[in-house]
Amino acid sequence: MAGNLSVVGGPQRLAELIVKWSTQASSTDTLYQQIVSAGELARRLPPGLTYLNVPIETQLNEWHPPEEFRTAPPVSKPHPPLSEIDRLAKLLIDAKNPVILTEAAGREAAGYAALVALAELFGIPVVDGSQATYANFPKDHPLYQGAGQPAFLADADLILTIRCRAPWYPPSNRPKKATIVAIDEMPFRPHMVHHAAQADIFLEGDAVATLELLAEALRAAGIDQAAVDARKARWSAEHDRLWEADRATEAEVSGNKAIHPRALMAPLGAAMPDNTFYVDETITHRGMVVRHLQNRGPQSYFRPQGGLGQGIGTALGVKLAARDRPVVLIVGDGSFMYNPVIQALALSKHEDLPIMIVVSNNNGYSAMMNEHKAFYPDGVSAANDLFYGRDITDLEYSEIPKLFGGYGRRVEDPAELAGALKEGLVAIESGRTAILNVMVDP
Repeated sequence: MAGNLSVVGGPQRLAELIVKWSTQASSTDTLYQQIVSAGELARRLPPGLTYLNVPIETQLNEWHPPEEFRTAPPVSKPHPPLSEIDRLAKLLIDAKNPVILTEAAGREAAGYAALVALAELFGIPVVDGSQATYANFPKDHPLYQGAGQPAFLADADLILTIRCRAPWYPPSNRPKKATIVAIDEMPFRPHMVHHAAQADIFLEGDAVATLELLAEALRAAGIDQAAVDARKARWSAEHDRLWEADRATEAEVSGNKAIHPRALMAPLGAAMPDNTFYVDETITHRGMVVRHLQNRGPQSYFRPQGGLGQGIGTALGVKLAARDRPVVLIVGDGSFMYNPVIQALALSKHEDLPIMIVVSNNNGYSAMMNEHKAFYPDGVSAANDLFYGRDITDLEYSEIPKLFGGYGRRVEDPAELAGALKEGLVAIESGRTAILNVMVDP
């Protein structure tokens, strides 16, 4: 970095607080090994970003390849002691009301599969945590019990939290009757200012390996199949009630003159192929995405963390990794304005990365208004219906992709939604990025 963009100590100082490892390659003699080390460190538990700054002065020097290139070995998967896994297996066997709650078990496809296998083996209901960031479990599975903190957690006697940063908030909402077991590569998050890890037992190590070993331990210990079948029957009935309730709430708004957010999510899932990847950068409508969008299969859902403005970049990254599968970004109009839209659409065009962007547009930063009301229900803003910061531009977002040869359409009539989604799918299948500006009830 040059001129007034220079940083004392080098630009790596900017990154070192948010990555696992950050350094500078000051010589071509060390450059190769530093690149290898950056890659190896990024993959080691817990996996995360690394940053290597290669100054222009270093790049100007001649580089001599090493006599022998290094092949990095596979990443090992350390797991908790087998004695601890056996202990958990016994706790499960003795439990009457075990529950699994997860935020990121499905980070890898193997984690999704391991969770399904364990839940089915022992008849354990599965709940997505309120901060779930991946597709962790099939939504149509009889053991799936929705998201958040359902009331039945209060009666659980054993809860396994899998890769959860904050399974309940505030921490005082922890279920009082349950023994809490945290399964995680990094159960304590030192980078989080407020992080109360309140588990009674921590199984620290590769979460996928831990789930697989736990299933083996249960089989070895012996499973009461009658008890498992009874749990499956109970939770299957609960799942059916939950499923029917969600479909009923969709039906309630399906005939509205305006598009309700619930009436957007269900048709979106129905219009897209089963192998679609969804990236979610909504705030106000996030709960409706989780409940009513029927994403299917492992890694079908991603939610960026750490701040707004990452949605389009994440969606393009997913498309780069899986060019043969459709990618849809669901984003609020407020969140959309945080993104580097022009740069992202240019990259999409130049690198042939067509994605569909569905803007759930409620005409403003409703999250800000809702926070005003939540924190100051009797305040000046609520009393005068005056919410500074809520109103944003009325720019017609569907016009933007046309500058890059893409497809855009504004949708206000519910009767036009299915057709617009079909046109958007046709556009991305033909290599054109699409933006649907869907006007929804505030």
